[in-house]
Amino acid sequence: MEGIEHRRVNVNGINMHIAEKGEGPLILFIHGFPDLWYSWHHQIAALASLGYRCVAPDLRGYGDTDLPATPTAYTSLHVVGDLTGLLDVVAGDEEKVFVVGHDWGAMTAWSLSLYRSERIKALVNLSVVFTPRNPKRKPLDTLRAVYGNDHYICRFQEPGEIESEFAQIGTAIVLKEFLTYRNPGPLYLPKGGLNYYRNLDLNWELTAPWTGAQVKVPVKFIVGDLDLTYNAPGTKDYIHKEMYRFWRK
Repeated sequence: MEGIEHRRVNVNGINMHIAEKGEGPLILFIHGFPDLWYSWHHQIAALASLGYRCVAPDLRGYGDTDLPATPTAYTSLHVVGDLTGLLDVVAGDEEKVFVVGHDWGAMTAWSLSLYRSERIKALVNLSVVFTPRNPKRKPLDTLRAVYGNDHYICRFQEPGEIESEFAQIGTAIVLKEFLTYRNPGPLYLPKGGLNYYRNLDLNWELTAPWTGAQVKVPVKFIVGDLDLTYNAPGTKDYIHKEMYRFWRK
C-alpha cells in the first residue's frame, strides 16, 4: 500500500509487526484502541514525502504483533519496553525521535515521555490529556465515583465478560457503534487491546516512583472541538487552565 513496507521485529520478548516508509528523521506513530498501524497510513504517506522516516507498529495484542496470553503482560511498562526495544532496532544512530500518539497511543506516548524522555525529540499527542498520577486514589475508583459502574472502562475489567457481550451483539455492530468505522478492510476487534484497560490500577501501583513527575520533552497537544474526550466533564478547564503546569517550562 502506497509503498509502505512491512516486517516483524523481535523486541522485549515479543514479535512486533511494523509498517514503515521514507528516509530521514524518524517519526514513531502509536495507535489507539481498537486501531492498528493503518490508522496512520495517510500521515505516513504525507510525512514520508516530506523527508521523514515513518514507523508505525501494531502494539502488543493488536494486528500481526504477538498476543501475550496473560492480562498483566499489558502494563504501561511492558508497552513502553516494547517501543524502547523497537527504537533500538529501527532508529539507528538517532538517539532521539519524534513521537505521535492518539487515544491509548497518546497515553502510551505520555508514559514513554516520562519513563524514557531521553529517546524523544518532541511529542505530538492527540485527544487524550496528560493525567498525573494521583497518589491518593486508584484510577478505577475515580472512574466509578464520577461515571458509575456502567462506564465502559469499568465494564472492561473482568476478563471474558465484555468479550461475551461483544460476541452476542456482533463484532461488526460493536465497532461501527464504537467509532463510526470507515476502514474498507475487514472489521476486527483486538482481544489483547482490552487488557490495556484491565491494567489501569496495576499501572497506578507500578508507577509510584513517577508521582509528581513532569513531562520533560517539547509537546504539542491537539484535540477537536467535538472530540468526546474534550467534552467530558471538567476536561476543557483542565486542558486550558491546569494541564500545562505538569510540563516542564
